[in-house]
Amino acid sequence: TNITMVKADSALGDAGTDTTQGTVNYIPTSGKRLRYIRVDWVKPAENMIIVGDEYLIVRPTLSQAYKGNTNTATKQNSKVAGPLAFLSMSKEQLKANYSIIFVAEEQIAGGVRTWHLQLTPKAADKYKQADLWVDGDGMPRQARVTAANNDTTTILLTNISKNVKIDASIFSLKVPDGVKVIKS
Repeated sequence: TNITMVKADSALGDAGTDTTQGTVNYIPTSGKRLRYIRVDWVKPAENMIIVGDEYLIVRPTLSQAYKGNTNTATKQNSKVAGPLAFLSMSKEQLKANYSIIFVAEEQIAGGVRTWHLQLTPKAADKYKQADLWVDGDGMPRQARVTAANNDTTTILLTNISKNVKIDASIFSLKVPDGVKVIKS
């Protein structure tokens, strides 16, 4: 799938908008199979893979890479854990952690018909609301997180290909020579 992320600084208006585009490959957890995720951002160049609970993020332009465990990262950094954690939660976890409101049926970019859901965390957090647009198959197509200061991050998935064969070798990411690996 293609991915577009738009970060908007509420204090700066249109001048405070930053858009990043890339691609995502994803194989969900199933039985004994681990989850596999690869995100390749174009500008700035950044690659991320997650296999099971292990992640590697490579930022070649900064000559840095980050390696660690997603469970540790989410406990240490609420920016990782909080706002988008709902994407991997079960129905029961969602009900326990969020007040959920059906907003409307809406059409998002690309003409996709979706259900717009608004999730408000029941416990205090660094963000006040998450909006999720889900298609008729239950697949998240767009998510927007609104921080307490009204800054937003919106992620849109387009050109989704479901149930296609993915070469497992794409989930192997090599750290280029000279890139410093920071373990977290």
